[in-house]
Amino acid sequence: MEQFITFLNRAFPDALFYLLTGIVFLMGVCKCVRPVLRNAGILRRATETLREGAKAKLARPLWAEPGFLGKRLQPAWRAFLQSADMMRERGAPVDVADYINEENIITLPGRAALADIIPGLCTSIGILGTFVGLSIGLDGLDLMDMDSYVSLTGGIALAFNTSIVGLIASLLFNVLNKYAAGRARDALDAFTAAFYATALPQPPDTPSQILALERDQTDMMSQFTQEMSTRVAGEIHQAVASAMAPVQRTMDDFINAATRAQIDGLDYIVARFIDRMNSSLDGQFKHLGETLETASQGQAQMQENQRSMLESVSAITRDVTNIHGVAEDIIAKFAGFVGDMETATQRIAKTQEGTADLLEEMNEASRKQARYLSALQEYQAKLQGSFQDYTVWTDKFVSGLEERTNAQSESLEQVAMEMRASADLLRGAYKTFVESIEVGLANALGLFDENMQNLTRQIHSTLSDIQETMVSLEETIGRAAGPARSDDASKEVS
Repeated sequence: MEQFITFLNRAFPDALFYLLTGIVFLMGVCKCVRPVLRNAGILRRATETLREGAKAKLARPLWAEPGFLGKRLQPAWRAFLQSADMMRERGAPVDVADYINEENIITLPGRAALADIIPGLCTSIGILGTFVGLSIGLDGLDLMDMDSYVSLTGGIALAFNTSIVGLIASLLFNVLNKYAAGRARDALDAFTAAFYATALPQPPDTPSQILALERDQTDMMSQFTQEMSTRVAGEIHQAVASAMAPVQRTMDDFINAATRAQIDGLDYIVARFIDRMNSSLDGQFKHLGETLETASQGQAQMQENQRSMLESVSAITRDVTNIHGVAEDIIAKFAGFVGDMETATQRIAKTQEGTADLLEEMNEASRKQARYLSALQEYQAKLQGSFQDYTVWTDKFVSGLEERTNAQSESLEQVAMEMRASADLLRGAYKTFVESIEVGLANALGLFDENMQNLTRQIHSTLSDIQETMVSLEETIGRAAGPARSDDASKEVS
């Protein structure tokens, strides 16, 4: 454990946690906040350009250029311009909000997933510094050694300072991120409002477009039905009349010819019959002639009725012929109408497909937002759990530290009392020791003085003896040197 704590002291100095927190914070600002603020500035400049262009009344509007929103938003703006040209040819509206929206301005450039991780990462680094600082502070803690308290204080300072710095970085990043997103949303709303007011009007939503198209189709069908009813009645009458005219003439000729032949044959038969009947009945057939004349009149009336019926049949035949022609015309027109309906159905199908795609994208965006919210809730729950664990651990540590501090205070009070007693004993012993030293020193100095005096006397007597010895030695040397000199002189003479 001591080796691990030593490794932490070497590998994780105080500045490393602050440096890591600063790096994560700056990375979040550069990667998440700065692009969103840049897009907000682009939209504000584009809004001012739209308003100035509307006042200038240019032949070609500035927003029709692909680079109107800069290089980063150029793909989305080019797609909008292509869709606008295509839908203008078909007479259909296009909405700029489908291409320039929060996803292109905030979510994708702001790296929403990374922005969700940055605050938790800063807080985690601070909590890691807290645990490392506490480990460093508790390493080799000796409650009886004051130097251990200095190390503990430094570790606790590191622990709380890293947590505070991590929380400040997390809160500051959240504030900057929300601020950037708010400015981008305001700029986006201002841009769309200015674009609708100066460039293209805002189209109705998709359900309103479908409802309006259905109403137009209903009105067109109603008007077409009324016109067809009026035209069909007249054209059927005309077609039937013109178609039945030849049939009527043929039937008239046939009826006239048949009637004349019947009359001639009947006259001949009647004449022969009358002649024979008259001869057989002796002229009593007159009454029968009158009866037959009455029957002839009835037959003529019947023929007149048949002629009227044939005229009616001819009129009906003509009406049927006209109805047939009108029916063919109606069928042709209905075929064209069916083609138009198929085209309209295809458009509606395309619109529904676009609506389905849009709804699918909206559902996908909703699912993404739900996932982001769930992930954020999980991070928040984890963070709250970490804070709760940290709070519980801190409470336990503080309570333990208070208990240890109280125990140490009591121990220190006892030590202080013992130190006071020891100081009193030491003071008495010191006083006694000083007095003993004074007495001993005085005695020692007296003895030293006496000894020095004795030594001086001995040295003086010794020196006197040495002087006497030297004098006697010189005399002895002189006496010994006299014969030697005489011998030397005699040797030189000889």
